[in-house]
Amino acid sequence: MARGREKDRKVRKKHRKNVQRVKALAKARRAAAKKVKRG
Repeated sequence: MARGREKDRKVRKKHRKNVQRVKALAKARRAAAKKVKRG
């Protein structure tokens, strides 16, 4: 098993991707909610 630094690096990279995806989803959801309120 990759331990310590290598593992940390891999996890961080994955985490960064997830953060981008989650932020994008949140933004889309907020935009959709705004549209619904206006309509």
